[in-house]
Amino acid sequence: MKPNRQKIIYSGMIVTLLLLMSLGGCLGSKINIVPGNGAEVMTLRPDEVVTIMKRAGYSDNQIYDHGFEVHEALARVGEAIIEVNGKKETRFLIQGDQVYVQTLKGWYLYNVNTSSWVNPTIR
Repeated sequence: MKPNRQKIIYSGMIVTLLLLMSLGGCLGSKINIVPGNGAEVMTLRPDEVVTIMKRAGYSDNQIYDHGFEVHEALARVGEAIIEVNGKKETRFLIQGDQVYVQTLKGWYLYNVNTSSWVNPTIR
């Protein structure tokens, strides 16, 4: 039995549509790291950058893709702002021996010397 030409075309269109939809999530949001104007600078260890970015809600892939830029901004100017699709979403700011983390959901303080969150309810 020969395959129906119309079924083959529809199958190809469905596969193409599914591929485009799956790529839409990857291409849909644009993340930029913008150095701010912090007064103090600090060079964080990689695990500290992972800790503060995880607390701000970023995935492992996002940390892998943008963690170095956050690290560099904090080391050079003391502030890193993450913009998603042109809107400010997260701010990391060095304050003494602490990193101030401000997100859309709230703010947190991470003490670099003790490797712990200052706020008692945050782990």
